[in-house]
Amino acid sequence: MLYNAAARLSYHFNLHGPNASVDVACSSSIEAVHLAMQTLRTGEADMAVCGGVNSVFTPENLLVGSMIGALSPDGRSRSFSADANGYAKGEGLGLLLLKRLSDAERDGDRIYCVLREALSYHDGNEGKNNYLVPSGIGQKRMLADIY
Repeated sequence: MLYNAAARLSYHFNLHGPNASVDVACSSSIEAVHLAMQTLRTGEADMAVCGGVNSVFTPENLLVGSMIGALSPDGRSRSFSADANGYAKGEGLGLLLLKRLSDAERDGDRIYCVLREALSYHDGNEGKNNYLVPSGIGQKRMLADIY
């Protein structure tokens, strides 16, 4: 159902221009921001709506997460904690409206933050046992590339 979420939003709000739905697991939102920023830089669009959504429609998603050891057995996420044992699945949505800073200033828009860069890439199977888990090596490389 979500494979055409971007097209549905564009249709409903009568948006014109480039349109894409991105599905790269946990990196989908940052990939959407990265692509939106590229679209603004190349001048393909003057504004871009980007973000991500997670919906749990079927139990298969939870079963796979449990089988590969990604889900916390007690249902609690403890990010960056020594006793972290997985993450808790939830549903949510977050969207950003991006615009070139010069255009936003010219138009007198309320600016909540300035994004200087976004970067996303997959690190293949380097130092990990499944495609849903980022590798420390890949994350270190990405941070070095962006900074």
